[in-house]
Amino acid sequence: MTSPVIQIRPFDRMGASQAEYTALNRHTNRMRLERLPDDPPIPLAETIQNLQSIPSFVDLKLWAAWNPSQSEIVGLGNVVIFRTEDNKHLVQFEITVLPEYRQQGLGSQFLGLIADATQKENRRLLMTNTVDRVPGGEAFMKRIMEKNLFARGSQRWTFFIMDRATGKFGGYTETIWNPNRPEVMGQGMTGVFPQYRNKGLGRWLKAVMLDKVLKERPQVKYVRTGNADSNAAMLKINTELGFETYMADTLWQVELQKVLVYLHSKPLYN
Repeated sequence: MTSPVIQIRPFDRMGASQAEYTALNRHTNRMRLERLPDDPPIPLAETIQNLQSIPSFVDLKLWAAWNPSQSEIVGLGNVVIFRTEDNKHLVQFEITVLPEYRQQGLGSQFLGLIADATQKENRRLLMTNTVDRVPGGEAFMKRIMEKNLFARGSQRWTFFIMDRATGKFGGYTETIWNPNRPEVMGQGMTGVFPQYRNKGLGRWLKAVMLDKVLKERPQVKYVRTGNADSNAAMLKINTELGFETYMADTLWQVELQKVLVYLHSKPLYN
């Protein structure tokens, strides 16, 4: 798969050249620095060993996006298929793109390759994870998840901020509104990249969006959002903007054995 400047091709984890392994190591360490800024880089030898010592029941399909000179990997996509008796409907995948190459469609190109591989395996569920230090990852996944939402009539407004000096994407905020429920607006994701934080940009983004809602959607009476108690920075912004607690969700987990003990200790009623 090619574009005028970027080429995506399979990465041979067992037979890559030293230069290719080195480029992959540089890419993964740059992405690691973004996610885990306090951790040391992974040595090249460890990267090669990890790629070449994957168990036989783990099928890793890997693609790399190369810059025009073919000297640097600017993006990676992979899908992992476990050849076991469990979870035969499931694959795991990961997509990473260097910050300066984001918002150019590389993520979607990788996703297409991953989806094709998943279909060929007759699997139906894809799993991945994102981290809060890279808000673009969550935004990408939300766009995938919300595709059906917008097909049902929902409308999204999104504000982005750009660094004028570098042209880099700095953060964004979004709202979701459905004309079937005109009085309620959903405040979606707000994210600012680490290098642009502590400048009031998250607060400013949300405030500008709320001002747009007031001016252009006067039928909206309530704006609802979610906020984890652990996210003190966003909780402070929401409080200062006037958000109040409407309800609280609690996530629970319980060991099966405890459930069985409880059920056996109490009479059951129909």
